[in-house]
Amino acid sequence: MEQKQHIEQLQLDFSNNSDTDNGYIELFPGNWLYNAGVIGFIYVLEKCGIENIDELLIIDGSFAGNIQVCLNRKVEHKNTKIPKLIWKWLELSRRELKKDVEKIEDPVHEIWGTLFNVYYRGFFNANTKDLYQKSKSSDSLLNQLLGFFSGFNKYDENALTCSFCNRKNISNYKNTFSNEHFSGLGGSGGDRGMPNSFWNNDKNLGTHICDTCSFILLQKHFAFANVSGNTKVFINAPSFKLMYQLNRIVNEVYINNLNNRALLATSIIELASNTNLLFSQWTSMNIEIIEVKDKVRFFSLPYSTIKLISNRKIAELLSNIGEFSVLNAILEKNYNKISDIGYKLLKVGTKDITNKSDNDLVNSLLYQKRNKENILLTANKLFNLYALIQDRIKK
Repeated sequence: MEQKQHIEQLQLDFSNNSDTDNGYIELFPGNWLYNAGVIGFIYVLEKCGIENIDELLIIDGSFAGNIQVCLNRKVEHKNTKIPKLIWKWLELSRRELKKDVEKIEDPVHEIWGTLFNVYYRGFFNANTKDLYQKSKSSDSLLNQLLGFFSGFNKYDENALTCSFCNRKNISNYKNTFSNEHFSGLGGSGGDRGMPNSFWNNDKNLGTHICDTCSFILLQKHFAFANVSGNTKVFINAPSFKLMYQLNRIVNEVYINNLNNRALLATSIIELASNTNLLFSQWTSMNIEIIEVKDKVRFFSLPYSTIKLISNRKIAELLSNIGEFSVLNAILEKNYNKISDIGYKLLKVGTKDITNKSDNDLVNSLLYQKRNKENILLTANKLFNLYALIQDRIKK
């Protein structure tokens, strides 16, 4: 009830603002697709010049603050002044989707075809020949983009309530959620696709989306990490602050050949062990990893497992040990396996002389070189980890 009243007051505040006074923005976590768009949007804001991103990631899970600097600053391009936010969105898309160049002379032209023919097919005309030229029947494609963006974060009391942000923002361009926003979920109109596909994109029956949320969804490709082949993953959580940090870890320290369950666990462990972020208020809620390939898949961990690995002491030990066999034992809730590995290592480590079978055993139990070179220390860490786990389970 309090959040609803807050949103209604925010709508009233927006309605009293002038068109140029739309620098303050407040976003709340929603469905995973919208959340991915917001995380991508936050990455763009960082590159655009917002230096206090951490301060805008509110402890209640929302994102709120003034982004006027990204809206006021302009980049001169082809005799057109482009808001820096748009320019950075295009420039970062060029670096993200086509990684073969360092300097980007014309990100508008270079990325337009990929964005609107592959990633957001049909949202804008993908004909890159006419980006800067007016046609007989329409304005230039660049000006159409700028016209669409002109409604960003602006209230319209006559608009329908957006299904994504629950606000009445300007809604002038493709305002029924469709495959142009996301091909994996959105339907196509009856005249172009299967009849009754997502109610034929009928604005009276389909899911309404405002121009602001449409622009946010057009940035979700920044939030997904490429893990193998055409597989992309995104960690969804009930807090933008938590999502922002977890997905940063996936992008920065991703290790090949991890399954989604282990990847999610590793991200939580790294965050819990290296930051002061408190998980207590979030671990009772859903943290999941979204995999997008040929279809959308969802993977999550049991509450008890997240509670366990997000404990600061346990997370620090797991991160320090760095053995996936140990992590998998926890994910499988086979905690006795941890002490069993410890005892086997202890037996080898206390021998005066080791033989080939001892070395083979160590190699089968451990992967990290530092652990193999310090067998007794590793065994001690495993015993400490097992004791901490048992203590947490009892509590």
